Amino acid sequence: MLVTIHIIFAFISIIGFFIRGILALKNSTIMDHKLVKILPHVVDTILLASGIYLATQYSGSTASLSWLWIKVLLILFYIFLGVSAFRFAKSTKVKLILWLLALFSALSIVHIAMAKPNFGF
Repeated sequence: MLVTIHIIFAFISIIGFFIRGILALKNSTIMDHKLVKILPHVVDTILLASGIYLATQYSGSTASLSWLWIKVLLILFYIFLGVSAFRFAKSTKVKLILWLLALFSALSIVHIAMAKPNFGF
């Protein structure tokens, strides 16, 4: 059940990020709406809380969970890119590049979560 909630909120988070990126690139006034500013934090908090709980439920050696450590690093990178794109990037070109890199990071996170490769460390 919790895995399903985690997957659903990951999907909502990524789709929301995609839509907010398009709105930000168009300098839409919708980005100033209170719900657009608050809802992503609610979704991501549920996503993070469910992810932390699920991570505590895994058993195995550190090496067999190397995919989880890579996923955590990519999440941090995704957050950094997203914040940089939406808050600090001044030009549309820089926003676009940061947004696309963040989307690539998000898709990489999903791929790693599904494949659970052993990176051997």
